[in-house]
Amino acid sequence: TAPKTWVHYITLKGDVRLRYDQINDDAKYNADKENYTRDRFRLRARLGAEANVDDLKAGMRLSTGGANPLSGNQTMGNAFTKDEIRLDLGYLDYRFFGDTPYALHVIGGKMNNPLITFTDDLMWDPDLTPEGVAAKWQIGNDFVTFLANGEGLYIQQYDTANNATGVGGQGALKFKFTPNVALLVGGYVGAFQNIKGNNVIDWQSANSSYGNSTIPGSVSGGVTNKAWADGFTPVEGFAELDLQVGLPLSFYGQLLTNPSADDNKNGYMGGLSLGKAKNPRTWEVGYNYVKLEKNATLGMFTDDDRFNGNGTDGEGSRF
Repeated sequence: TAPKTWVHYITLKGDVRLRYDQINDDAKYNADKENYTRDRFRLRARLGAEANVDDLKAGMRLSTGGANPLSGNQTMGNAFTKDEIRLDLGYLDYRFFGDTPYALHVIGGKMNNPLITFTDDLMWDPDLTPEGVAAKWQIGNDFVTFLANGEGLYIQQYDTANNATGVGGQGALKFKFTPNVALLVGGYVGAFQNIKGNNVIDWQSANSSYGNSTIPGSVSGGVTNKAWADGFTPVEGFAELDLQVGLPLSFYGQLLTNPSADDNKNGYMGGLSLGKAKNPRTWEVGYNYVKLEKNATLGMFTDDDRFNGNGTDGEGSRF
């Protein structure tokens, strides 16, 4: 047998997506005093690699989207200027107990979200790649599986005593009643440190709180910054029922509350989908409804496609 070379250990991955958006906002008007409408074409291109050696996996990925932590989308139509490519993933994943379904994964770096998330998730944008450490583990049998995920997030460096950080834990049970019927139920508890009273963190440097309530913060350059008025200790419950009816059919929902906020602290999401667009040669159609109050969660991490990127403090339907 020929000895293995680096080719046997490395897997290349990539994708390209083209998308058309039309935004109609009845609360805005254009220069002709007509309702605001915006058409745009968007591109996302990603290229990554994974290397597996024994129980260690190392991964990295490059993506369009510039500095935006929530999206790799690049809006086209800027006189053909070159699009930015930046590091989207860079992580190490060590497996304890071998390469089995019940291995304990300990992950560090800039990684894929280690948590169970949903379409139109109340807390997390699907393209967010958080930084920090995480652990993932599951155990079970043919009928029920217990899943446990934990994370420690390193959000913003100030100094040792005041760095903005986050911790969270998630547990879930997945029941497989028949080959065509499965139910997932679970919950999440998290806490973000050094948020309340500190200046908002905005990657666009526009002093935006992404929907969260604010108070006056520090003054720099003659401008009074916004600071978060509340802390964030989100508590979330979720469920998903999966059926096979010729095509995959899913019903899912989330409930969210933030006990650290005085008011406007809840969120609700429910929806359904038929088909699975990520499967080859198929399609997907779906609907969900979201209501996300101002202080239910940190707006800076929520779905960038929802509420026109405004984070929280909105409600509406998606088809």
